[in-house]
Amino acid sequence: VVDGAAFMTTFFNTGGKINLEESFWELCNRAEKMPGGMCGHWGVCGAVTSVGAALSIIKKSGPLSEFDWGNHILYSSKALEKLGKVGGPRCCKRNAYLALDAAIDFVNENINHFGVVLEKDKIECSFSSKNQQCKKENCPFFRGQNEAKQSVKREVLFVINFSSVTNI
Repeated sequence: VVDGAAFMTTFFNTGGKINLEESFWELCNRAEKMPGGMCGHWGVCGAVTSVGAALSIIKKSGPLSEFDWGNHILYSSKALEKLGKVGGPRCCKRNAYLALDAAIDFVNENINHFGVVLEKDKIECSFSSKNQQCKKENCPFFRGQNEAKQSVKREVLFVINFSSVTNI
């Protein structure tokens, strides 16, 4: 839920036209159907499904929508491809960063449809010491010992600093 909620908040804060409170409740209703461990058991990451749900809520789309249905599937496939290329084991923070990066690109590529431009800020993970399965140098967000070398090599930009958003 947090990933989709963070995305909807960013969308709203950049001028996107949604009722944020109603959208949060709808996201919570949809998220109740998403079990934990989806990535390993279903082959679909919860971060991607949460952001995908947020996109469909923003656009008020559903299974019978023509334009949005196909485009939201394309968003999900691009996001899942990013996650798949990094590989396992799972890391929910890394997957959230990648899912949101793909969503920002998706919205910006469809500016006429969404009516906003989302900017990106640099993100470096500060959670690696808390994740025993952290891929360290093999993660695009790993801060590591040599921050200057890592940031040049692994710079990825985001609109949201997730350390401050996880309280949603």
